[in-house]
Amino acid sequence: PNQFLSIFFTPSEMIYEPNRIFEYNQDTSNIIINAQDHVAGKLATFVAKNILEGQKVTVVNAEYLVLTGPIKRSIGKFNDYLNKRRLINPSIGHKHHRSPSMFLQRIIRRMVPKKIIKGQKALKLLTIYESCPDELAHKKWMVCPRAQLKNTSDPIRKSFYIKELLTKFGWKYSEEADLQYQRVMAMRNDHKAALEVTKQKEDQLRKSDRFEQRVKELMEQIE
Repeated sequence: PNQFLSIFFTPSEMIYEPNRIFEYNQDTSNIIINAQDHVAGKLATFVAKNILEGQKVTVVNAEYLVLTGPIKRSIGKFNDYLNKRRLINPSIGHKHHRSPSMFLQRIIRRMVPKKIIKGQKALKLLTIYESCPDELAHKKWMVCPRAQLKNTSDPIRKSFYIKELLTKFGWKYSEEADLQYQRVMAMRNDHKAALEVTKQKEDQLRKSDRFEQRVKELMEQIE
């Protein structure tokens, strides 16, 4: 009987064979996306596609994602979302998250096949932060031009940051996130200035006579 049951109830990891290799590879670089002034849904499509292809993605400054349309409309939609609950046992029903990171994760989660292993493994490649941690301050940030508000929306149309919506429903870390954002931007500016100074010194060194003489000596040794 155990052999008979094993035919129908094999572990899902054994029967799953992906069409493409999407498991996380240590050689793949981590894409860090600056979510500031990006439309939430359009950015989510870009992120969902990349994590399904096995690319590790980190999103920073999630509180500065943009929702288009008047804020009153989104307040009504969020109220409807809060009314979703389970009458029999609410503890295993809907979890109404208020943070911007979970707001974006909820959008992306509905764009991947989360009920099968492919989608579950893809979601493990996704990391979302409000503001930005210090260890990512000096990393290269990327943007998605097709998801930016200035490239996709009519400038006359109303829009707002999601932190303006979520603070009305109980998210209470907006001020802390703003302070961390200012701190990280100051660190990035200082790092950029230091790199420019280093580059100027290298250019001066390459143009010096001593450097050219040393290069000639090394070339003579090679010949």
